[in-house]
Amino acid sequence: SSMANEAKYHLLQSRHDDGPNEVSDVDSTIKCCCCRVMKHRAYFYCFVLTIVLLFAMISLMLAIVSQNYTRPSISINKTSKCISNLISNTSSHQNSSVLASTATNGQQFPYNHTRLPYHIRPIHYDIQLHPNYAKLRTNGRIKIYLTCLYSTSFILVHVKDIKIQTILITDSQHAINISKTLQNTYNDFYYIQMEEPFQSNQNYTLEMTFTSKISTETLQGFYRASYKDTTGNNRFMYVTQFEAASARSVFPCFDEPSMKATVSLTIVRPSGYQALSNMPVEDSVTLNTDNMVAVKFAKSVRMSTYLIAFAVCDYHYLEDRKNNIRIRTWAAADKINHTKLALNASMKILPYYRKLF
Repeated sequence: SSMANEAKYHLLQSRHDDGPNEVSDVDSTIKCCCCRVMKHRAYFYCFVLTIVLLFAMISLMLAIVSQNYTRPSISINKTSKCISNLISNTSSHQNSSVLASTATNGQQFPYNHTRLPYHIRPIHYDIQLHPNYAKLRTNGRIKIYLTCLYSTSFILVHVKDIKIQTILITDSQHAINISKTLQNTYNDFYYIQMEEPFQSNQNYTLEMTFTSKISTETLQGFYRASYKDTTGNNRFMYVTQFEAASARSVFPCFDEPSMKATVSLTIVRPSGYQALSNMPVEDSVTLNTDNMVAVKFAKSVRMSTYLIAFAVCDYHYLEDRKNNIRIRTWAAADKINHTKLALNASMKILPYYRKLF
């Protein structure tokens, strides 16, 4: 108010000689000046308040960070533990190297890589499997047709938990003698040393008889599964899961995705069961022993070993045809009608896939 009075006094003095008309505008001019002053003061107070609030927030954040942050302390025990872990990791790496370079008989394993060599490639697998479903083991015979890209004196295949019984290597004219065999369980390698080296651009055959296991503990390789029928009894089925690297636990093979070859499969099933595989059944022969049936499947396209699949089960099927192609869905007898939707969908999807691929 004193500021307003003082301003009014000076204005009255300065404009006294100008006449009575000018004096009437004094009050309005004073009011305008006061508004401007108050407006600037309001801006100033807002600015100061903003600075104070910002400072308070920064202080609060620093307090929270300093409270939660604890400076790491290095004790002798922790240092010893770190050194112990480093030594343990180094020791584990050394043990792995030792295991990878040692054969099962204690000798030095002559191949020190984790991948198969590329001097030999499979062309075709002829696989014959005769499972003993009661004793959970499979007696098998495999004949692998090979092509040699680079001259070599050894063959390396994958084998896991398989007992090799006999080995025969032949070229187009005669058998090739074997000087040594070694096995390395760390990388699942089976090494065959030959007395005569393979020649490049030549074809050979590797024939082996073996025994492998039917698993009941893992869902890998060739394993036994079960389901309950309508009476509550357990029914067994025998199926495969080879992806990513479990074909080697059923038969000797070049068990890497790039090692593609065609496959001919024959498997023995009990009477009353069905045998299924990648390809349609080509022939079935009833054996004279234990009422078993040998089922031979047609030759497959070139594929990796992890794509080979087969199953022995007592399932039933529904069937339909599309463009002269037989399509079936399989399930347990009491659930076969639940596969109608899958069958109808397959009838529509298959033509699209054939067109797409």
